[in-house]
Amino acid sequence: AVVSTQSTGWSFNITSQLWTALKSNPDDYPLATASSAVIALKSKIIVYGGSGPNFGFSNCGKLRILDLTNLEWTEVEVKGDPIEASYGHSISMSPDGSRLYMYGGTTGQLYFNTMHVLDTVTCTNKRYLRSPVLCVDTTA
Repeated sequence: AVVSTQSTGWSFNITSQLWTALKSNPDDYPLATASSAVIALKSKIIVYGGSGPNFGFSNCGKLRILDLTNLEWTEVEVKGDPIEASYGHSISMSPDGSRLYMYGGTTGQLYFNTMHVLDTVTCTNKRYLRSPVLCVDTTA
């Protein structure tokens, strides 16, 4: 497992149960990763979205990949339908790794009932949209 906290990345060895700081350029680590969606694909860690300082008001709409062979981050340009800057969504991968599925998420004010399907070869996204739900406080 890889965790990014501000500008520090960590790797957890399940066998030894020890954490190790990743040795790469800390300026390359994405900052808005609280409640991001993370999934592994072969020797890469794929990270989408998240929130940063001022949680819920500084949301990220970027897809980034950490290559575990050289510990370098790459920001991926996604073609096709845009993906909302959000956090708290779920993510999964097709068995062959050709499609990444992302569902839900929130801006902190809107909650998405949206399914995104990203072709991992062409980096093209298709959005299957349902209306976002506005969170309204009815107790006030």
